[in-house]
Amino acid sequence: MNRRTLQMLFALFVVVGIVYLMLPEELLTRAGGGGSYSSGGGSFHSSYSSSSGGGSEAGGVAVLWAFIITVFVSITSFIAGLIAKGMIVRKNKRARALLEKIDDTDPVWDREAIRARIEEIYFAVQDAWTRRNQDIAREYMSERLYKKHKAQTDAMIADGLINKLQRINLEDVMIIGVFDSKDDEKDRLKAVIFGGMVDFMWDEKSETIINGSTDYSSFIEVWNFVREGDEWVLDEIEQRVNSQSVKSAKVYSHLFQRPAA
Repeated sequence: MNRRTLQMLFALFVVVGIVYLMLPEELLTRAGGGGSYSSGGGSFHSSYSSSSGGGSEAGGVAVLWAFIITVFVSITSFIAGLIAKGMIVRKNKRARALLEKIDDTDPVWDREAIRARIEEIYFAVQDAWTRRNQDIAREYMSERLYKKHKAQTDAMIADGLINKLQRINLEDVMIIGVFDSKDDEKDRLKAVIFGGMVDFMWDEKSETIINGSTDYSSFIEVWNFVREGDEWVLDEIEQRVNSQSVKSAKVYSHLFQRPAA
C-alpha cells in the first residue's frame, strides 16, 4: 500500500469520525415490543454485489477501510453510551431528590409506588403487543397511545404477522423526569427503561421468522407517563435514546416555582 492510499484512508477516517460525532448519542434501539409498525411489514432489504476485476490489492484496501471504520464507530458508540448513561444517572439523582420532597404532599409521587406501577404497565403493554390485543393493556395507556397501538397491531393481524416477545424482563427503571404542576392533569413522569427479551416477527402463513432473532437481547427506552386521576398511564415510548432525550426531561415542582435541574 502506497503513501497516497494511506493518506486517503486517514482522510476518510477523519471525515467519518466528524460525521459520526455530529449524530445523537444513541444508546440502543429495537423494533417491536410496543414500538412502531406499519401495514406491509417492517423495512427489509437485501444486498448483492459482484466482483469484476480490481485485483486483490483493491479488495485488501476495501477490507482495511471497513475494518478501520468499524473499529472507530464501535469506540465512538461506546464513549457516547457512557456519556448518555452518565447524564441518566445525574438526572435520576435530581429526580429522586425532588420526589423525596413532594411525596408527602401528594402520594402519587411516592417513588416505590411509581416503580411498582411502571413494572405493572411494562409487562401489560408487552403482553398486549405480542397477543395483538390492546384491550389487555388499555387501562395502562392513554387513549392516544391505545389507539396508536391498536392500529399497529390490527395491521399486523391483517398482514398475518405476530411480533413475538419472549423471556420478557424488566432489568431496571431510572426516573429522570418529574413535572409536578398545580394542575394534576398536567403532571408528567419520564423514566428510562432497561429491559430485555427475545423479540422477533413471525409470519403465520409461512410459519417462519422474517425479522428479529430468537436470542435474548437487552435494550434501553424512555417511557413517558401522564397522570389520570391518581394513577400513571403510559403515553409515549421513545425507542431512540440519546443525550437530547435525557436533557429534555424536566425535574420541576410548582411547590418550588423553579426547575430543580
